[in-house]
Amino acid sequence: MQNKIPNFTKTSLNNPLFYVILGINFNLTYCPILVNKALKKRFV
Repeated sequence: MQNKIPNFTKTSLNNPLFYVILGINFNLTYCPILVNKALKKRFV
């Protein structure tokens, strides 16, 4: 069991798709917040 965990992290760190998914999740959560802030600054 314990040997599988480091293997999984190694493969996910070497996997470009892992970073793509991470980036999409990051964009989906933080981009709307940044856009809202920018729009508020522009209109207020």
